Amino acid sequence: QLGLLWVNNLAGGVEVYDIDGNVQADTGGGPVAVDRIRGSVYSHTGLGELKLGTIGGSLQCSSGGGSITIESAQGEVNCVTGGGDVNVKYAGGATVLSTEGGNIHVERAGATVRARSAAGVIDVAQSRGAVFADTRGGSVRVKGGSGPMSVSTMMGNILAELMSGGRLTDSTLQAESGDITVMIPAGLGLEVRARNDSGSAPRIVSDFPEIQVRSVGLRQAGATGKGSINGGGPVLDLSTNGGTIY
Repeated sequence: QLGLLWVNNLAGGVEVYDIDGNVQADTGGGPVAVDRIRGSVYSHTGLGELKLGTIGGSLQCSSGGGSITIESAQGEVNCVTGGGDVNVKYAGGATVLSTEGGNIHVERAGATVRARSAAGVIDVAQSRGAVFADTRGGSVRVKGGSGPMSVSTMMGNILAELMSGGRLTDSTLQAESGDITVMIPAGLGLEVRARNDSGSAPRIVSDFPEIQVRSVGLRQAGATGKGSINGGGPVLDLSTNGGTIY
């Protein structure tokens, strides 16, 4: 029942379990394991793995080059690693995740998700808030229908599954060199604006007859697709410079 437990290790592992208050666990170079904490957690390791179990409050963590695994955090989550995967089973509050050399997977999020990977895949399976995803060298898969989506890739594909009954607002999906695939429920109203500047024979393929596709530019260097699905609604802006839009 401490207000704060602070554990500092210069060069070794740290394990903390079953604390009612807040926890700060730091090490200069070793793994950190924290579980069953009722309060908030701050944890840092210079070079090691972070295993974070059930956290009753907010969570802030960082690693110089190890993976991060989060079982459940009820509050806000802000975690970054210099070279490992980030896996989150549940985050209740606004979530910010970043890795310089790994993948990011979020199973469930109760609020906004902001994810950035320098060279990996971003996968947000379920989010009840806005999703902002940016990867320089991987693909993005996102499933959601509440708030805006802002997704960009440099050299990867984008797969977005929209949910019926959601509260989607204006969203943007942009792939510099990859395909964009959007799965739209039959009853969802959207205003779709798609542009493909891939060069020779750009493709925009739609199962919705409301989307009118036409070529633009000299020698059909680009293509656009526009239309209102189910009477229109939020704007979904799609663009690629080196792939196909489905």
